[in-house]
Amino acid sequence: MSGCAALSDGCFAAVKVAMITRRRSSDDSALQARAWSKLIEFLGPDLDSAAMRYEEIRRRLVARFRAWRCTSPECLADRTIDRVAQKLVRGESICTSEPYHYFGGVARYIFQEAIRGYVRENHITHVTADLRLDSATGQEVDTERLLRTLESCLAELPEDSRALVLEYHACAKSNKIARRKQLAESRGIAVNALRIRMHRLRKQLELRVRERI
Repeated sequence: MSGCAALSDGCFAAVKVAMITRRRSSDDSALQARAWSKLIEFLGPDLDSAAMRYEEIRRRLVARFRAWRCTSPECLADRTIDRVAQKLVRGESICTSEPYHYFGGVARYIFQEAIRGYVRENHITHVTADLRLDSATGQEVDTERLLRTLESCLAELPEDSRALVLEYHACAKSNKIARRKQLAESRGIAVNALRIRMHRLRKQLELRVRERI
């Protein structure tokens, strides 16, 4: 076997191992054979270049989700790659000289979905509990509408503030006090200072949500 062939086999094996690994851990279905083929074709003219570009794109996606303070950056990066592969299988035309730019755009949608799921799974609607009644009509605001608005406003917060809100309200009742103490320590502030900051963030969120519902 030539050196070039060995390199190709090695790159292919390394990337395929990564795909198999996340097939076992990802919530999304793994790339099927056709999707894998389409993805390789999209990423490069040959297997070596496609494999290297795949690794580079995934690394940059993980870094981006980590910068956005996401709790599972690797999983979200894999989900982004899956989503692009699915688009390719559907025959969508993706015209770009730099594939990462397209992946980056899809990553933003995945990020929004992640916030939406986090909000709903952790019942963060109580952040704006007093907004359930429309101030103008006195009628109860539709829950779905309130959730969508809250998700949008959370996404617009600075990264650190958004992460703080999500982490603060994700604490289970059984260990809420201890977890929030750890949260304060991780930011180098006292628990009381954390409560004050959260109160200000809540008011900021309430104002943004009220302006949109």
